[in-house]
Amino acid sequence: QVIPVFTDNLTADGGLYLDMQVSGTETVDIPAGVTSFKVYDNGGGSANPSAGGDSKLILNAVNVPDGYVLRVSGSIYTDDGDKLMIRDGDVEGDMMFEGSEYMGTIGYVTSTGKTMTLNAKLGTYCYYYSGINLTVEIVNGSVEHAIENEPVDGGTVTCTKETSLQGETITLQIAAEEGFLLKSIEVIDESN
Repeated sequence: QVIPVFTDNLTADGGLYLDMQVSGTETVDIPAGVTSFKVYDNGGGSANPSAGGDSKLILNAVNVPDGYVLRVSGSIYTDDGDKLMIRDGDVEGDMMFEGSEYMGTIGYVTSTGKTMTLNAKLGTYCYYYSGINLTVEIVNGSVEHAIENEPVDGGTVTCTKETSLQGETITLQIAAEEGFLLKSIEVIDESN
């Protein structure tokens, strides 16, 4: 007996996910309407990864309007020598992120177009660790975001721009007043 279950909650929170293969290259065209989904290593979301693989997952958001891009964030906890690489475009695209063993949290990594490649190289002892847990979002990269500086005591922070696009690099100039040092800096996006 086959009992299908359909959903209209096309998000990571709605349970959408992909598991990477142990090795090889897989291309996924993201269906229209999907706004986010999880990506796990070959162990899935509930098991540790299998050892010894080189898996590439090419994500194509071909069914979204122009200006939309892919944004990924999450975590990687693996063994010494294991790697997660994120490329802009296909497997030959520019390297946007390269992290390895015990990495922890991965901040936002954003493509410049509708394609992004995730490459997991997992070694012999990776199965002792929780592995890769990513969230991929399809976001409008053509919306400008205001850059706001709150005045603070002890120094100033200025930005070279007043607005930026999703994934665009900005430069902050930090100047401490005499007798002060920068202790920390916090960047807060529109969703806190």
